[in-house]
Amino acid sequence: MDEIWVSRIVDAKQIRVPENLHDALANLCQLFAATVGEDDVKLFKYHVKDTLDRAAEAGILEKAVECGMLDKPAVDRRNGKTPWRGVVVEIHVPGHINFKWNHSNLENSITLGYAAAKQAIDAFNKAENEIKANSKDDKLLKPIFINENPQDDPNWLELRDRTYAALKRAASGAKPK
Repeated sequence: MDEIWVSRIVDAKQIRVPENLHDALANLCQLFAATVGEDDVKLFKYHVKDTLDRAAEAGILEKAVECGMLDKPAVDRRNGKTPWRGVVVEIHVPGHINFKWNHSNLENSITLGYAAAKQAIDAFNKAENEIKANSKDDKLLKPIFINENPQDDPNWLELRDRTYAALKRAASGAKPK
């Protein structure tokens, strides 16, 4: 497996102040799902980085590069783990998508989700040089995280700001343009 694309279905930024008891109860399961998903992604990235750090500490990545054994993954003798060297691309859910159960919000969610996926694909395409620079014989020397911090990407900020109107449409029940 060379690539992993992370697409969160729910995000804690989508939780809104409840208007009534029904909304408050609905927020409970959504908030739980959002925070568990966020923690799982953080834990996964931690393990990928930690395994790599331990492998680098043990000197096995350098040895694998020197010996030309990149197709045969080196194993850290201390824990038997093979360091994974691939690309992780994150698709970030805009906070404008909320948990209102109506058709206009569904349509706005589709529009915003599509825009977020397209932004992640663009970030992946822009990282092509970084991927090539960290490759030898078409094998990555280390894992690469793409779109990990979208707040640093001007394209993501533009998407977020441009789609803010969608939040207003979803709240008003209007259909997307």
